[in-house]
Amino acid sequence: MSGANLSGIRLRGADLSNANLSGANLSGADLREASLNKANLSGANLTGANLHAASLNGANLSGANLKEANLTETVLQYACLEQVKAEGARLERTDLRGIPQWMWSKLAAQPGVIWKDALSDYS
Repeated sequence: MSGANLSGIRLRGADLSNANLSGANLSGADLREASLNKANLSGANLTGANLHAASLNGANLSGANLKEANLTETVLQYACLEQVKAEGARLERTDLRGIPQWMWSKLAAQPGVIWKDALSDYS
């Protein structure tokens, strides 16, 4: 599914663990409660995607666009967040344990990011 156009797709609760979604267009996708553990989402467009309560343990999100995405209660333990664009994203009660502080602090510092009660190894 690398590079696939999955814009607006509804995959609520789907198991996409280990999937290669690098460069995929998932803008506006419904990924609530989906399992994306160890998925490759590098360079993916997740603009406006709903990832509420999704699990992305160990996922590669390097270079992904998460602008205005809903990451409320999303598990991102040990995920790679290098060069992620997250302007306007919602990170409430998001689990960032296992991610270096410098990596998630760059995410939180982007304009319009809603950051509340996130879990980390440093909180």
